[in-house]
Amino acid sequence: MKYQGKRLLFWQYFAGLIIAGLCVSLSISIGYQTGISSDFTVFWNAGKNFMQGNPLYSGIGGACRFIYPPFAAWVFQVFALFPLHVAATLYGIFNFILYFLALYLTKQVFSFIISDSKKLNIALLLAALLSFRYFWYHFHFLQNNIIVYVLCMAGIIFFYKKKQTASAGFFVFATLIKVYPVFFLIWLVIRGNFKTLFIVLGFLLVFSIIPILIRGYSQGISDLKDYNITFIQPFEHGRIEPQYHNHSLSSAIYKATQHSNEGDGYDYRIFNVSMDTTILIYKISFVVLFGMMLFLIIRNRFLNIGITAYELAVIFLSMLLLSGITWEYHFVTLLFVYMVLITNPTQNKSLAVIIFRAFFLSMAAVLSIVGKDTVGDRIFHYFGGYNALTILMLGLMCYFFYCDIFMKSLPMKPKEGLA
Repeated sequence: MKYQGKRLLFWQYFAGLIIAGLCVSLSISIGYQTGISSDFTVFWNAGKNFMQGNPLYSGIGGACRFIYPPFAAWVFQVFALFPLHVAATLYGIFNFILYFLALYLTKQVFSFIISDSKKLNIALLLAALLSFRYFWYHFHFLQNNIIVYVLCMAGIIFFYKKKQTASAGFFVFATLIKVYPVFFLIWLVIRGNFKTLFIVLGFLLVFSIIPILIRGYSQGISDLKDYNITFIQPFEHGRIEPQYHNHSLSSAIYKATQHSNEGDGYDYRIFNVSMDTTILIYKISFVVLFGMMLFLIIRNRFLNIGITAYELAVIFLSMLLLSGITWEYHFVTLLFVYMVLITNPTQNKSLAVIIFRAFFLSMAAVLSIVGKDTVGDRIFHYFGGYNALTILMLGLMCYFFYCDIFMKSLPMKPKEGLA
């Protein structure tokens, strides 16, 4: 038995070294292909501009537009300490480390529901396979969505440990790197106690002041104004980015109702309506989906229902649907969503549940392999242009909402010693 245990341990270490070597090799390859138009160059350039005292949203340095809060540029300074290609390689390695951390934290959260370790491992493997395509996009484009997902998962775990201050810190940190986790701040305030709002506001104030203290009052305030003018206000005033690879709700409605203005030669319009009608449809849809999320959180809070995986999945889906921009590498959060779909944390095992789960899992499986290399450019454009991913998210959000309210969903309970 001891010999078998040592042999298993040897092969585990050997597999780990092989995987680590592959991750480093891929990171080097991706890092040295990074050009001026890449997303990572935006982060690297923002950190450089922050260090040099340049305006963050002026395009100095030649990179594409910077659309993140000033706090994010302060964090991105670490990239600017290295030449671009070296920094990109190091960040690629960091992303692979974060991926395995994301898997670990996801498993930790679902261990609050599933006591059978074998069942949990199988569910995690399936969810990882269904969502890997989006992580691969993330690795290739050197994006920062995995760190946002990891911070959100850490915030959830600390909330279960009844450490609201730490939880708020993680969620605020995630929001000020990339604004769409603000939905989890709403969840935290509703689910917390009377101190939670002040803790969240305190972290927001401290993290927002850091760039101002470092860059000086005048430049710091100017950065905040520029961020508001260049990114927040346009979306408040109805900006839509209707590219076929933008899977947000606003983009989906626009593509379905308006003539495509992209240069790809495709037109995805299904309904011929005026722009005013398109905007009205979007506003109503936004209010309905946001209202569903709020209703679920408030209902569960005031009925003293423990936090459920369905509730958290609805928040992750709201982040993706209601954001103005949702590229494919934002979908790393589907790792959690697919875990909920696979594990089915409810007492209801009816035929209807089985049929809906089979349908959504089949759709997720198809979308996990759809790419230009697998189905060709035209079909790939059609999947994006006709909003297949958005439809899947909408279906899952409605399904999870129904399950949480009507199907006796199982609350997530920390194990002994975690609370």
